[in-house]
Amino acid sequence: MNLVSRGALISSDLAASQEIARVTGEYQNHHMILHEGKTSHTFISGAGPHLVLFVKVLSEIPLGWSRKYVREAVSKIEEIIGARAKRSGKEMGFDKNGFQDKLDHALEDLWSK
Repeated sequence: MNLVSRGALISSDLAASQEIARVTGEYQNHHMILHEGKTSHTFISGAGPHLVLFVKVLSEIPLGWSRKYVREAVSKIEEIIGARAKRSGKEMGFDKNGFQDKLDHALEDLWSK
């Protein structure tokens, strides 16, 4: 499965869960989805308004421990995003030539390891 398809499925899973929570009166700012599998579990959590964190852990790892560290990772990501959001795109180098190519290569390297 390619990166775009995987990202679309993950983000739509989170969006559907958030809508179900909203309709049932259980909506919160922080949502975490757990899919339990035979050999591994996956966590999906929003990390700020524009990012989704997808974490896969072995089923031998206690769920509470995994959940705790996913929450900590989300908190740290949101802290970084909050600090970055105060800076302009120009300050962060978004206007430089080749930024999109560098981002694409970094994402491909991340998923191919």
